[in-house]
Amino acid sequence: MVLLDPSDIKKAIGATVGTAANRIRLGAANRGVTGAVRCLYGSKDRGKTAPVRIRLTQYNSAAAAKAQFNVDVQTAQDAGATIKDVTVKGYPAKLMLQDGGIVEMVYGTWTLSVAANDKLATNAVLTKGLPILAGQALTRIIKNA
Repeated sequence: MVLLDPSDIKKAIGATVGTAANRIRLGAANRGVTGAVRCLYGSKDRGKTAPVRIRLTQYNSAAAAKAQFNVDVQTAQDAGATIKDVTVKGYPAKLMLQDGGIVEMVYGTWTLSVAANDKLATNAVLTKGLPILAGQALTRIIKNA
């Protein structure tokens, strides 16, 4: 399943990324994680890094997903990120801006985050565009569920 393509990224944040996309399945971990998928867009090093990334993580409960979301937001804030409330397809989300940006949200027992590297776009563009990218990814996830 393709969650984003380079044209989605170009439209949302004005950045041109390569067509390479890597999908990495991650196994269960601690904190109630039952599995995760990372999607890397525009990677030039076989998926080690990428200018745009999605992480979809499933937890054993909605409470565990929400708890991890809260930890992620607090960790970003403690590191000096600017935190903004945004919505993704009507769902509450947080936008964290520092050396690029991340939008993260909880959807049931899942967390979804979409991240863009530093200097890929301005903070103003990321503020508007990252929730759009997250919305596109969420729509495609729900459609293919």
